[in-house]
Amino acid sequence: MVNVEVCIAADELTTMQRDVKAAHAGGAATIELCSRMDVGGMTPEPAFIKAAKEAFPRPGAMVMVRPRPGGFEYSLDDLLTMQRQIHMAANAGADGVVLGVLTADHSLAQEPLTELVQLARSLGLRISMHRAFDDAHDPAQALEAVIDLGFDRILTAGTPYQQDLPAVNGLPQLHALMRQADGRIEIVIGGGVNPENAGIILADAPPGKLAVHAFSGVQVDGVVSVERVRALHTVANHLHP
Repeated sequence: MVNVEVCIAADELTTMQRDVKAAHAGGAATIELCSRMDVGGMTPEPAFIKAAKEAFPRPGAMVMVRPRPGGFEYSLDDLLTMQRQIHMAANAGADGVVLGVLTADHSLAQEPLTELVQLARSLGLRISMHRAFDDAHDPAQALEAVIDLGFDRILTAGTPYQQDLPAVNGLPQLHALMRQADGRIEIVIGGGVNPENAGIILADAPPGKLAVHAFSGVQVDGVVSVERVRALHTVANHLHP
């Protein structure tokens, strides 16, 4: 089975609740809550997390933990902010957090990530690596590091982060990652995913733990559509029941 994740903009409470309810009704297994999607996503306020959990009773509310826009190399102050944000997300009812930290040479920052993962685990949270993974210089090495660190999931388009290319352009890399992962971690395919291209993206996917992640691809006029979420779920699971 391929799970569907819907990315939800958490900047205006009423519209966020509407979109979360639509994702739930359409069969999304998880949602990713992000404020400031105009800068690639930031950590939402606790009121948004609490309201999202009311509208999404399934145990799948994942919360972005990102202290500032820009790259993924963080200062000590940034890392302390991330720790506070993880505590906040857990206290607000989140089921998981989405995060990533890189070094100056675009490798995974092992020590900070170890501390963040241990903290999230101690609070009972699931953990996703966001698309900082796609900014790592060696994807195969980064995959092993993410698994060793104890992450549950990786969000990737299979394309370099800075190039901003969709997942349909990253199929060779995505398939290589799936084969390498061999079911040890869930690969969440994101980047321009929608009901129309999901069949192409998943058609020759190797077996393993798979999910698809969509933002604008399940919207109609900027609003999450129950029908488009359901259509994405149907296409994905027709190919990988």
